[in-house]
Amino acid sequence: MHLNVFFEQWWPIIVGGAAAVLLGTVGLLFFRRPQMKKSPIAGQDYVAALGGKTNIVAVKATYSRLSAYVRDLEIVDQARLRELGATSIITMSDRLVILLGEKAGAVASAIETELKS
Repeated sequence: MHLNVFFEQWWPIIVGGAAAVLLGTVGLLFFRRPQMKKSPIAGQDYVAALGGKTNIVAVKATYSRLSAYVRDLEIVDQARLRELGATSIITMSDRLVILLGEKAGAVASAIETELKS
């Protein structure tokens, strides 16, 4: 088989593949999806909603949940926690389990930072 015969049969596929790679690269470079800006997590807002520094014993994040061990459940502002992004709040004897989604770890870190200051 001569080289010319090969190119006669396969040139549309070769050119089409090269064009697809080129257009895909241009698309990735210039037409990226806009990244959502992450708003900073204000640890002081969560600390206030949980009843203040003296009410919080410990916080721990597990996947999408934040477990907040508190001294007095009565002074926790659950409405404010919902305003801050909690989709569900489960009250137990000595703690709250707050469903926050993917930001649970960041919220726990912000609360711990605020408690140390």
